Amino acid sequence: MFARSLLVSCSLLAFASSAVAQGTCTPKDTPDPASAAMSPTLFPHCLGEDKCGAVDKNGAWRVQPTFLDVLVDEDFVVVPENEDWTKFGFLDKDGKRLGGGDYSIAVEDSLPSSEGFLAVTVNEKTGFVDRTGTLVIPAEYGFVWGFQDGLSAAEKDGQGVYIDKTGKTVITMPAGFDDLGGFADGIAVVGKDGKYGLIDRTGKIVVEPQFPSLHIDNGVLIAMQDDLTGIVDREGKWIVEPQFDFIGGFSQGLAPAQKGEKWGFIDTCGTWKVEPKYDYTVGFEGGPARVRVGEKWGLIDKDGMEIMPPEASYIGEEYWTEGLVPFSPDGTKYGLLDKTGKVAIQPKYDSVNVMGGGVLLAYEGEEETLLGTDGAEIKIAAP
Repeated sequence: MFARSLLVSCSLLAFASSAVAQGTCTPKDTPDPASAAMSPTLFPHCLGEDKCGAVDKNGAWRVQPTFLDVLVDEDFVVVPENEDWTKFGFLDKDGKRLGGGDYSIAVEDSLPSSEGFLAVTVNEKTGFVDRTGTLVIPAEYGFVWGFQDGLSAAEKDGQGVYIDKTGKTVITMPAGFDDLGGFADGIAVVGKDGKYGLIDRTGKIVVEPQFPSLHIDNGVLIAMQDDLTGIVDREGKWIVEPQFDFIGGFSQGLAPAQKGEKWGFIDTCGTWKVEPKYDYTVGFEGGPARVRVGEKWGLIDKDGMEIMPPEASYIGEEYWTEGLVPFSPDGTKYGLLDKTGKVAIQPKYDSVNVMGGGVLLAYEGEEETLLGTDGAEIKIAAP
């Protein structure tokens, strides 16, 4: 059975060579993944059951509310055309139908789209459609991972393969490799019998499977050995010896790390830049780090200086978007903080989230309201 557990970033690899294990490591900056987020222009909105469409940030209908639901991402506008969700239409951003087809789509938190392709399933086999809904890569795979750096991992007839955007098989993995990750800067993590290594774009095994856990996180190879975590180079040699209980994702050169019961932040050489004194930490994706002391949350900067003392019952762990993140002072009502720790939206909603594109989505009970980032309600036009 092919697993789908690897978390792989497409960012450029930015870590030191194997020589740094002897003490010559130079810390590297890493991109902020929040900066790569696309700004949406369409926002799904329903007037009632089976009356869903999409509006722009001014509340004007771009997709009329005549559908069971509307699913939107940067490349696709998709609507189910039957109650079984086995027939879908594909629209442009003005609601014009481009095409469609009979297949199922595995929708979890978002559409399973990647680099302009959307994974669909036909008769228990998976392939890809384009933004018009045309099946451009036949549904003949047991699973497909999704395109990263132009290639998608897939399983066909029990064999692990990588395909390009024409559907051509460009890498066929040897028997036994049952966990295939996405490519990032010319390498991908692959697994065999519960151990993980690396291949290049030719399919050559450049690091034999040897680590019980290995993943590429925003340009850094994080590996595990004997239940401890460190950082390796592209040859599988240790840059940072395994010494941490956990290393999270790198952003702006720093990552949350756990040692024993406490959390802080390390650089790409494994040096503590914020000492491990917190009960939990969340990284610098798009803004300040979130830190928890006991049951209370606060904010710090990259130097470990306090921006907001730990006094909130909740601060969201998602990326900062447009300089905002959800919070709650007491766990009952929710608003938004800005990056200085000031309240940007008062905590008066049952939930509130930043959609991007200048739009917030707030709920009070079952009532959904779209807001501008200033907190003003976006008035939805008559359809």
